[in-house]
Amino acid sequence: MKYLAAVLASTLLLPVPQWGNVSLIEMVWTIVGTLALFATLWSLPKVTTDYILAKHATVGPLAEARVLIARGMIRREVIRLAQALIILMIGLYADFQPNPYTKITLVGLVLTGGLVALAVLVAVQSYMDKLQRDAAEHVLKEHDQ
Repeated sequence: MKYLAAVLASTLLLPVPQWGNVSLIEMVWTIVGTLALFATLWSLPKVTTDYILAKHATVGPLAEARVLIARGMIRREVIRLAQALIILMIGLYADFQPNPYTKITLVGLVLTGGLVALAVLVAVQSYMDKLQRDAAEHVLKEHDQ
């Protein structure tokens, strides 16, 4: 029964605008992947700088904590960078493949929604971590004074 419902749902075709071989859905994949990539790349130099500064700070428990936090921030940004690249590569691959269909199934629409949601989460995570780093930097500056 579950499979019958999936087959029936996938037969519902929704029209999708298309320009040459590129459909709107494929273009959306590429755009959100690019935006997520830029959001992550925007944050990566700052976390790298934070790590370098923390490594060269004076020795002590607070300095060790700064290094651990900075190392975790770099790891998270690199993972987000990989996620954004995967989304972008899916979009670019789809852009260059012939697409004889001008409609999308419900399953394709759900997959697109999932890719868009993933890209948005990647960008939001990078932005929220940036806000957290800025707040922590402010607290550390007050502590050092």
